[in-house]
Amino acid sequence: MPQADNNASQKRFCGALNKPLRVTISNLPASLRRWWNCDQFHANAEPKVTERIPEPRSRGAERRLVGLQLALLVVASLLLLPGRNYPLIDRDETRYAEIPREMLVTSDWLVPRLNFKTYYDKPPLLYWACAASYAVFGVSEQSARLTPALAGLLTLALTMWFANRQFDRRVGLFAGLSLAPTVGFLASSRILLIDCLLTLLVALSLFAAHEAVRERRFKRTWWLLAGAASGVAFLAKGPIALVLFIPPVVAFTWLTERASRPGIRHWLMYGGVVGAIALPWFAAVNHQVPDFAYQFFYRHNVERFGGAFHAKPCWFFLPVLLAGGHPWSFLALPCVNYLLSANPAVRLRRTPPLGFAVLWAVWCLAFFSVSRCKLPPYILPAAPALAVVFGKYLADLFEHQAGLGWNNYALRWAPWLATITTLGAALGLTAFGASTGFELSAMVGVVAAIAVALLGVAFVLRDRLERPETRWGFCVATTLLAGAFVLHREIPQYALAQSVFAPQSQCREEFACMSDVPMVTIGHEWSGAPFYLHRSDIANVDTLSPENLPLDRNASNQLLMVARLNKSCSDAVPALPAGAHVVAAADRGRARILLVEFAADAGRVASPPHRSPTLR
Repeated sequence: MPQADNNASQKRFCGALNKPLRVTISNLPASLRRWWNCDQFHANAEPKVTERIPEPRSRGAERRLVGLQLALLVVASLLLLPGRNYPLIDRDETRYAEIPREMLVTSDWLVPRLNFKTYYDKPPLLYWACAASYAVFGVSEQSARLTPALAGLLTLALTMWFANRQFDRRVGLFAGLSLAPTVGFLASSRILLIDCLLTLLVALSLFAAHEAVRERRFKRTWWLLAGAASGVAFLAKGPIALVLFIPPVVAFTWLTERASRPGIRHWLMYGGVVGAIALPWFAAVNHQVPDFAYQFFYRHNVERFGGAFHAKPCWFFLPVLLAGGHPWSFLALPCVNYLLSANPAVRLRRTPPLGFAVLWAVWCLAFFSVSRCKLPPYILPAAPALAVVFGKYLADLFEHQAGLGWNNYALRWAPWLATITTLGAALGLTAFGASTGFELSAMVGVVAAIAVALLGVAFVLRDRLERPETRWGFCVATTLLAGAFVLHREIPQYALAQSVFAPQSQCREEFACMSDVPMVTIGHEWSGAPFYLHRSDIANVDTLSPENLPLDRNASNQLLMVARLNKSCSDAVPALPAGAHVVAAADRGRARILLVEFAADAGRVASPPHRSPTLR
């Protein structure tokens, strides 16, 4: 829209900024929109830096910023891509790695199966991606974890692209720095979960939707891209893709004076694209498994929302955000102050794209807080939006400090508090590992020495660390160093100590020697058993009882049982028939492994019906 028209529209909509407005019930919507456009996210705010005619020096600065963004992607790649071959962590990783393996084993890519039984919880996108990785690189932990690692890198690149486009490359760099070193982003990109893939697709859909509606002229191509991304996201985790998309887009287009508003025709177009991508699979799988629609949509979406699984209090995600957003969570209060400041100069720097990111993040937090079913990774789709918000705040903090408030804390104290917390957390995690047995005791001393050395370097170079950018740069570097240690040392060590079936497990030789012994897993999915043992004949039951214990005559008079170190294990032994007795037992991680022998005149355990041969 031409600048003159924009100014006229702004004047007509806001009126005199200093003129008080009496809020009544009848004019509440108009008052809310006036507050949004004139006080919070100024509809005629500063132009984009990229729209200005660059001087030679600014072009050089642009190239440096591009180089720094590429360097950040390289650093993130070095953190996320190498060393993914440690044992899968039970139970999410083993589950999401075994389902695609069974797709290859059965040659059925339509119906997800876990322990060769229909798995209703999630749609197939992650399983398809992992199965494709297996087909190319072989079945392994590295192949399984490739999908979240690539999704994390693409999310980082996409977030910087959006901030570059809506603000400038300086904000883009700070947005990347606000995302890449955070605890939540690094951990989710190295662990096989659906949420990192969902976050990438939700970010793509919302970034594209903003491009479609941010000006008065509606851009259909971007809108179609948003629909396509939502359709693929629906195949990743179901209706949550639409729940996270529609409310912030509707709110932004209603609140923002210069944004275009999608009409019914546009929403039908969006729904048509989503349906064209997602519905064929749901129709096909429900035709083959008639109760799939009920199980997935009602039990694993509606009932989950009501708290049938993982019920947590409404404040659950506040500490999750503070921990997952480290080190930038130390700037949470200054950033909130920046968003609510009434200072005229600060208000003019808060632009509509920033408001879009705020709506996105607030809605994501509000929805998952209202939902009773809560797990820490659920909040991950808010991460790109929060990175944009913090990126804009940091750019303004370092360049325009006047009027922001909290400057002394944000520029002087917060980076050191975050650095000390990072080092303390790394030391605490190492000490915890040593106390529980998955880490060497000597490593505690090594980490403590490194932490003291880093703090000593900071003290010696304190004169050179006077600039706020340098202080925060030291903090980010320390966080990335600690992240590399945790990702490439502590998590693999923990996984190795907990793994029951992986090749590195002390129990693996015993399993290899008993490959012909019937095996039953009890009270847990234990999907690592078929994944690592390459067996398709392992029975899995919720509880072992005489009724569901498969007894028959066969060549073996032994049974291998795996149960959790809790009541399910003690309940299993009484369910065995007379004449059966435990001849060997071993504990590993959270599992107890029992070898049971049967007397010659007792019923013997039969293998479950033969299934398709396993892959090697």
